[in-house]
Amino acid sequence: MGLLEKILNKQIQKEKKTYTKSELQSLLKKANQLLSGSDSKSRKKKTVSFDFLIKNFKKNKKNLSVPLDILNIFTEHFDLKKGSLFILNQASENFTVWALTGYDYTTANRLRIPDQDVKEIFGEEKKILSLSDSSLKKIKKYFSSREFANFGSVHLIPFFTENNELFAFLLLSQTATVKAFSNILNCYDVFYPVFNDALLHFFSTIKINPNPAIYIKHSNIYTTIEESIEKYNYSNPFILFFDSNKFLDSVSNIIDKNFKNNFYNNIIDLLSSFVSNNGNIFIIDNNTIFILKDAPALNDKDMLAYQISFFIKNLIPQPFPTGEGRKQASTKKRNTFGEQEIKNLIKVFHLPEENDTLKQFLND
Repeated sequence: MGLLEKILNKQIQKEKKTYTKSELQSLLKKANQLLSGSDSKSRKKKTVSFDFLIKNFKKNKKNLSVPLDILNIFTEHFDLKKGSLFILNQASENFTVWALTGYDYTTANRLRIPDQDVKEIFGEEKKILSLSDSSLKKIKKYFSSREFANFGSVHLIPFFTENNELFAFLLLSQTATVKAFSNILNCYDVFYPVFNDALLHFFSTIKINPNPAIYIKHSNIYTTIEESIEKYNYSNPFILFFDSNKFLDSVSNIIDKNFKNNFYNNIIDLLSSFVSNNGNIFIIDNNTIFILKDAPALNDKDMLAYQISFFIKNLIPQPFPTGEGRKQASTKKRNTFGEQEIKNLIKVFHLPEENDTLKQFLND
């Protein structure tokens, strides 16, 4: 069984165990119960609670939800209100968002930063980088005017490969208290090696050499499948179709029309990474996304549908728009899209046993 499929199978067999916000809160509560309530020991209490979180995170550091789990730890333990986690997409040479919290929907769709820009922002810095005053201009174009106007300072935490190449970073722009960022600095040596190791495993497993999307006509789909299976000698191919048009229509209430194309490109970047080294991604002439993936030891179609829906769900900008954005969206159906709703837009076929079903699907 391939490494990616092993991770997925283990996660699903354990009822898709990930750290949700409520679970993280429960962990914190349990840790705090081990300590006295003395105010004089509050700093020690916080540190031990964090050590407890890190210990439990390490047990699940190979889960596919690692980016979201890491950001959740910052939101729950350090009172992070606004921030995002970026990971390099080597095909598009952009750092794209894999987890975010607090930003308005305009910003959520701008946070796609070219590799060259990221290198210029960090320069030779290898640890936490703080941007304030004039240096904030380096990232201004990636945020809405409303978000940027509220910046006092922004803190960036870079992560590096074994070859000292920057491949991911956290962007933290707002915490609930003034002391919150000091707490992050105090815990840096505890969380950094653990998070870097987990993110590097995630990056190495899912994002090495993503395959670029290829545009084809609907009439050429089956021929393309046959030729690709033969060319790459796929032994256990799966064919997956994602109705991106219906999906984008369903979330149009929170996706600014000016950034709809950018959001669509983010989906393509994500799926390109998903099929890295053992598959291909195609864009059909009606904009439906079509994936051909070889998974030699996998026989569960739902496993693939689950992974796709999990990642796409985490691309949806949150929270719901505020101010004018909320007024404009108030007459539309609020976004209730979860993994199941996304899975309903996904069709998976396992070849060769479902070859006839696939042909019928393509002819309908």
